[in-house]
Amino acid sequence: MKDHHYSFLCEQLSKCADKWEDIAIGLRFKADEIRNIKHDPMNVNGGHKACLGTILYDWMQWIPGDARGSKERATLEALKTSVSKAGCGVVADELTLSEESNTPLGSGSSPSQNASTNCNDQSPNSG
Repeated sequence: MKDHHYSFLCEQLSKCADKWEDIAIGLRFKADEIRNIKHDPMNVNGGHKACLGTILYDWMQWIPGDARGSKERATLEALKTSVSKAGCGVVADELTLSEESNTPLGSGSSPSQNASTNCNDQSPNSG
């Protein structure tokens, strides 16, 4: 995963953090995955931004055929569609990467052991 993509997206999506569940549904998170994110103690304490950070971080790790049954890699276009459907069309229209690219956002590699998935921290490797 490219850490700068994560941080940049967290910053841009902060206005829509309260829509994290709708964004997760649009990204094809399963109901049990959303429930686990919602009830994770770190996310409960961190609020909407923490939950948003978790979905972004997890989603950017998906690769086709992984254990959860993912069908595609994370792309900016998929995120824009999900954010727009969640009612944040203006934010979706303005979403960009720190480097323009339509390549997958995630690497499919395992996250760092010390990874923080909280958009409040805006860095998946802080902590």
